[in-house]
Amino acid sequence: NIDPPTIRHTAGWFFYTYFQAYGSAQDPWALTRQGPPVLWRRKEGSMNFYRIEDEIEFTDRRQRLIDGMMQQMRGKGYRYMEPVMFEDYDAFVGENSMIEGKSTVKVLSNDGNISILARDLTSGLISAILRRCDADSRLRIMYCGKVFRNTSSGIQEIRKLGAEYLGEDSLSADLEILEMAMDIMSGLSKDYIFEIGSSSFLRNLIKDLGLSLESYLEIMEIIYRKDAFRLGRYISEFEDSQSRRMLENIFSLSGTFEEIMSRMKELGAGSGLISSLSQLEETDSFIRQKGLEKNVVYDLSTVSELNYYSGIIFRAYIKDSNGAVIKGGRYRASSPGVNAQMSATGFSVEIDRLTHILV
Repeated sequence: NIDPPTIRHTAGWFFYTYFQAYGSAQDPWALTRQGPPVLWRRKEGSMNFYRIEDEIEFTDRRQRLIDGMMQQMRGKGYRYMEPVMFEDYDAFVGENSMIEGKSTVKVLSNDGNISILARDLTSGLISAILRRCDADSRLRIMYCGKVFRNTSSGIQEIRKLGAEYLGEDSLSADLEILEMAMDIMSGLSKDYIFEIGSSSFLRNLIKDLGLSLESYLEIMEIIYRKDAFRLGRYISEFEDSQSRRMLENIFSLSGTFEEIMSRMKELGAGSGLISSLSQLEETDSFIRQKGLEKNVVYDLSTVSELNYYSGIIFRAYIKDSNGAVIKGGRYRASSPGVNAQMSATGFSVEIDRLTHILV
């Protein structure tokens, strides 16, 4: 019931949005206030309202959105944990080579150590958990907080809500997390798509080429940026092999699971490569049982800017969004300076981006 014509001004990194809401009281997203259209200016990471009533209305709806998602998570046995606000600068940038250090918001302590305001809530939570839990612990946690990014237009404050299932290394845990993310999206809109890939497939494919860690990270960054030309040029001097041919065509390995299997066989994939996607095949069967296959596309070139993903990885997009509203997957939970690891899987929701679309 909301019609938001949008005028974009990309050079100035903002746009003006006018909307006039109308509809029934049964619609939780319908504006009940009468009067002229609401006017706001949206810059990167901020909302500047011209009327305090509009800001209160917007933030109240955002909080109701958060409360509804947290209620769903609690129903699945997830308990709240307060996220960590500060992280060590060197440790975070060292673990996440695709994130530029200048994009972090730095804080200098009295003893001269450099910290950053949280750039990713998961890594801070994991560090706190690993210091105080047993190796065989099974934890289901949820969190809500802000991450901070330093951009050319200023510091962004970005709200995130997430859920993590720690200590369980199984496909059933991955599917529990994926199902919860899909249930959240299904409750918000019918017009959404999940993009699902396999970090382990891509890592093994690149490692088969016998590359150095530096080359491996560079290729992962190229794939993350979807730069087919640069990828082709980078691997043009590699010896011809099954792994090279597969990597050369990685951006064509998307669609339904059957389409990906068919394409891989056309490229001469051996039984080893095909069997490495067995978990993705089981995931596809699970999604079909739920009748949600029309809301899913598989993409083996799916990569995150965070280096810790190690298995199934997914993103969710909603109609009218200019980026993913949910990101998640399987990862190995570890922390610099902590001699412990845990299996983990989870996802985070881009609350601000989702609220802008729904409101």
